[in-house]
Amino acid sequence: MLTPELSGRPDDVVDRIRRRALELEPTIIEDRRTFHRYPEVGGHEYVTSDAICDYLAKLGIPFKRVADTGIIATIAGAASDAYGFGRQSSARIALRSDMGRLARHRAHRSRLRVGERRLHARLRP
Repeated sequence: MLTPELSGRPDDVVDRIRRRALELEPTIIEDRRTFHRYPEVGGHEYVTSDAICDYLAKLGIPFKRVADTGIIATIAGAASDAYGFGRQSSARIALRSDMGRLARHRAHRSRLRVGERRLHARLRP
């Protein structure tokens, strides 16, 4: 069964998703800037993982912590076909994301982030 926010004509659903995304955009941008301002080396993302767990808890999304800073969150489906025989989930989607920074140093002092000479960077394909 679809939630009220996602029921209706496809165009209406897309419009509602777009409006909600625009509402969340400033918060998402600020969170991203905060994470990049305080980079943490992979395996030591304590502040980042704590912030993510706090956010998941506020949303009521169950999660468990693994390997010190890892997080596994579960979002249960609400659609009538989300569960098969014996109430076991019939379909799953796994998403994975890295939180840590690369162990690199910035060349220009004017662009240093808080916390020594660490860089929060992403590899691009």
